[in-house]
Amino acid sequence: MTNHRKSWRRIRFHLGKARNLLPLTTREDIETGSLDRFENWLGHNELELALDELEGLGELNTCSSQFWRELLRAARNMGLREHSSRYEAKLDQRP
Repeated sequence: MTNHRKSWRRIRFHLGKARNLLPLTTREDIETGSLDRFENWLGHNELELALDELEGLGELNTCSSQFWRELLRAARNMGLREHSSRYEAKLDQRP
């Protein structure tokens, strides 16, 4: 297996964990975030866009620190420094 595929699997793993940490009744918004769009982006291997959808959903809903940790792990695996900084800030704000 190539390093790219391993990395994609690891990123998808963290995105899936974060998705599963959303509330059962997840609030969605056409502009901010939607589960359908998340699944669509994930299905097309557009991992950064899938991450963005989850971030939007996290903003709309009350999410645990673990949710933001999983987004942070995915962002770090993708080398997305700005995303990582936002998620670190979210974690720093939590008790």
